[in-house]
Amino acid sequence: MLLAVHAAQILFALLCARLVVRKLRQLAVADYQTQMVDAADDALQGGGDVGAFVDTAALDARHHAVAGVRVIRGMASVAGAVGLLAAMLHYFVLLHGDAGRSAASLAVAEDDANQGALVSMAIGLSTALSLFAVSRVIRRRVLIRLDEIASFGDQLEAAARRPEQWTTGTEE
Repeated sequence: MLLAVHAAQILFALLCARLVVRKLRQLAVADYQTQMVDAADDALQGGGDVGAFVDTAALDARHHAVAGVRVIRGMASVAGAVGLLAAMLHYFVLLHGDAGRSAASLAVAEDDANQGALVSMAIGLSTALSLFAVSRVIRRRVLIRLDEIASFGDQLEAAARRPEQWTTGTEE
């Protein structure tokens, strides 16, 4: 078997796993609220349009939430293709390599190529299926986050339109 090919596939799978973990951690932190409140505060302090400032901050938060989702889905497609290419490489080495002249050495080389191709396909397909499944989970979480951002932005704009709630004194 071509162990370097399998090692490269496993390294690719680990890199994909790192990307997935990073995206899941990013979605777990709700830092968009602070940025949106800061934008509203900047608008109130500077006399600007609160809605425009909050919409800009919300747009940035939505972009941050969506970033990387398609990459994970694309990596799933690449993982499946890499598995197929690695399997083909095993057979290419069988056909163009020097396995010897005896029937026994050819049989060993063929068995080695078959086993290597199966392992390559198993790694590629398991990586691809895992990434497709995780991308569905991430997509759901991103949609939830987008709804949260829109709702928080609406609440923040509505609160900024009611300046009487921001007064500290009780004058009676």
